Amino acid sequence: MGGKLRIFPALPDVWKDVCFSGLRTEGAFKVSANRKDGKTLFIHIKSLTGEPCIVTTDIVNPIFKGKRTFTVQATTNDTYQIDLKKGEEVLIYPQGKIPDFIISPIPPVSKNHFGLKNVQTNT
Repeated sequence: MGGKLRIFPALPDVWKDVCFSGLRTEGAFKVSANRKDGKTLFIHIKSLTGEPCIVTTDIVNPIFKGKRTFTVQATTNDTYQIDLKKGEEVLIYPQGKIPDFIISPIPPVSKNHFGLKNVQTNT
């Protein structure tokens, strides 16, 4: 999809808390991310083949942390190109706010966002 990893690109406003773990993406990346109270806490990306890693995120002033110092080039619209090589991993999180990097289940909400249940009536 345009060669970019778009993290949480189009969520409904009511989805304040969202997380996923180990999502495999186009370009051979494995991605995990956590969003709480409408803000992305962190993104974890692992390169499986060494393809160019271009990521779009809503994180303001992101930190890119890994086993080495990455060259990160900011492009347009909150998009960054990271020199991630095969097998390397990067954690992306807001500057000054080190999250706990834990993915845990989101508690269910009482509202059904997927439509109404089909109710059978006897006639």
